[in-house]
Parts: sequence; C-alpha cells; structure tokens
Amino acid sequence: MPLQYQKSRQEKNRFGILAFTNKQLKSIQESLDASGVQSLILTSDKADDRSTPGVRLCTMHRAKGLEFKAVAIPFMSTSLYPPKWLLDKVVDEADREDIEAQLKSLLHVAATRAKGHLRVSWSGNESPFLSHLE
Repeated sequence: MPLQYQKSRQEKNRFGILAFTNKQLKSIQESLDASGVQSLILTSDKADDRSTPGVRLCTMHRAKGLEFKAVAIPFMSTSLYPPKWLLDKVVDEADREDIEAQLKSLLHVAATRAKGHLRVSWSGNESPFLSHLE
C-alpha cells in the first residue's frame, strides 16, 4: 500500500463528529455516505479499531476519553440543545439546574476532545449553552 494512501486513511481516523443522539449520528452518516466519505459510528460496547478507516461518529457521552485532531459538533441550535424532551421531564427548578449543569458539562467534554480544531454549528439560533464554551 503506498505511503500516501496509508497517511490519508490514518488522517480520516483522526476526525470526529459528535452529536447528542444516535438519530443525529445516523443522519450525519447518511449525508457522509451520500458524499462518498467513509465513516463509522462508535458505540459504547466496542473499542475503536483505529485500523478501520473513516471519520469517527459518536455521541457526546461516548466521546469521553477519546481525542481527535479535529471535532465537529453539529445540531447546537436552541431547538435541539438543550433537548426539549429532557427539559420537559424536570420536576422543579433545582432539577432543571442540575440537568442544565450536566448538559453544559457534557458539551464542555465533547468540545475538549478536539486537540487541534473545533467546529460547532447550528441552524437558526445558537444554543444558549454555547456561551459556556467561551
């Protein structure tokens, strides 16, 4: 295998796209597949085999302990993060504050998986939690 091809495969392994839900990951994977970009979804029940080429896709929860040269975190709009369905479950203000603190911490952990470059994107209005990253 030519050195150039090996390097190219290794480089693709160093990019991660992190999302909050598995449904979002599937959507991302479908878009990448349609564009001809190899990707694989990392799951919590299996270690990442770095010899397998492709952009790594995983939930923010799964990303703990991982490192990537570059990370993209899409779906960071007001309507998606924090997720309305999760906030609808709060029982009181203390519960809301606890859930919001956990979500801010999760976003922080996801963002710090990037060792070189980080891209956060949204459609419409940005999540109020993004100011937490500044």
